[in-house]
Amino acid sequence: MTYEKSCGAVVYKRTSGIPLFLIEHMAAGHTSIPKGHVEDGETEEQTAIREIKEETNLDVRLDTRFRHTISYNPYPDIHKDVVFFLAEAASDTLINQECEVSALEWLPYDDAYNAMTYETDKETLKAAKEYMEGELPMEIKRIIHPAGELIDFETVFEENTTLADPVEERGHFERVEYATDAYDDGKTYSKFCNVYLPWCYNPEDRERRYNVMYYQHGNTCDPDLFTEPAVKDLLDGMFASGAVEPCILVFTTYYFDVYKDVETRRTTGDVPAGDGGGFTGNPGIAPNFYREVVEDIIPAVELRYNTWLKSGSDEDIRAARDHRGFSGYSRGCVCTWYILHHDFEYFRYYSPMSCMTTAGRKINEEVTEKDVVDYLTAPMKAHPELPFFIYASDGYPNDVQAMIDQLRYVTRDPIFSYGQDPQKNNFFFAVSDFPHNDLYCPYYFYNSLQVLFR
Repeated sequence: MTYEKSCGAVVYKRTSGIPLFLIEHMAAGHTSIPKGHVEDGETEEQTAIREIKEETNLDVRLDTRFRHTISYNPYPDIHKDVVFFLAEAASDTLINQECEVSALEWLPYDDAYNAMTYETDKETLKAAKEYMEGELPMEIKRIIHPAGELIDFETVFEENTTLADPVEERGHFERVEYATDAYDDGKTYSKFCNVYLPWCYNPEDRERRYNVMYYQHGNTCDPDLFTEPAVKDLLDGMFASGAVEPCILVFTTYYFDVYKDVETRRTTGDVPAGDGGGFTGNPGIAPNFYREVVEDIIPAVELRYNTWLKSGSDEDIRAARDHRGFSGYSRGCVCTWYILHHDFEYFRYYSPMSCMTTAGRKINEEVTEKDVVDYLTAPMKAHPELPFFIYASDGYPNDVQAMIDQLRYVTRDPIFSYGQDPQKNNFFFAVSDFPHNDLYCPYYFYNSLQVLFR
């Protein structure tokens, strides 16, 4: 299977306040929306801007908050993804690229919609119009907290209520076993993680490489949580929605043995673990889970699957940083902040969900604002050359208020730029109305993975 990717945009201008949409009459005989293949080294946004310029001569202002993806197989052995943004014309002179485009035309929405040859282009145009009008499909519930209500900036969360609906595009789980001696106690521990492979993953297709998002569960849980059919359905629905580009998800555990002392773990979480959480089940255990992640989990997973990792060397793990993220919920969120602090050179993207950082202290110790800011910004200050993006999530009013309290002052630090454009910003906060429960993670992923890895 050969993997192809194209990017483009729904281009519009306003005349007397009415939006007109740019339609391409292709030399091949159909009508279309500007788009083209991604060239080596290009971002999605760069491809869209270049293709629009080449095909139409227009300069545009790209709105990457709108991102609509379609996937199809033009031939039996080719899989293609097409990513569309929204773009407002910033120049006037239209010149069609004669080898591909026979004519260009500005049309009002209804005429443009009816002129489209393919249903997928009609769907894209419709989604762009709904976005421009501030409308959302009925299955999307948008929750917005205006700037100043929770933090100094606006928070936006979109709940897709159809994620649990049955879909044909179904991924599957595989277990990856590994051994770790990262804890400086002379012992080697046998452990495992569960790997979710999206519906389109083909082990024989070495040309298509996948980004990897690691996920650390919360206190009392285990990596098997998302393998349950009802929960896995949410992951399938997320990728089948087309809003999220397929990636590999890896479900890890800081516990040494999730099948030992099960009742205690499920009740209190107070069993041996390597995350330094400050629980009494951790006496004398070095908080070296961050080493286990880099030294053992990443090579075990990423060398087994079609990822961007070339070898298990420290140099190559660092080199694949742009294609790797870490996330976690509740105690796993605390772990995500801890991974950011310790493993910043190995992960570019972070998705902490529903908990604060302990800033390296014990779970119940008090921390000051300075402690928190210093802890989170230390790796950025040590490596100012490394880009990053933090997409944080929480619920309100029945989730972890301490996370909101911390992010209110954390996002004021000048090292952070708030917004959803990874080319310009490095921090965003989405706030749902969910209570505290790991099972809401796929709904948070539905939001964060539309921004991360872009």
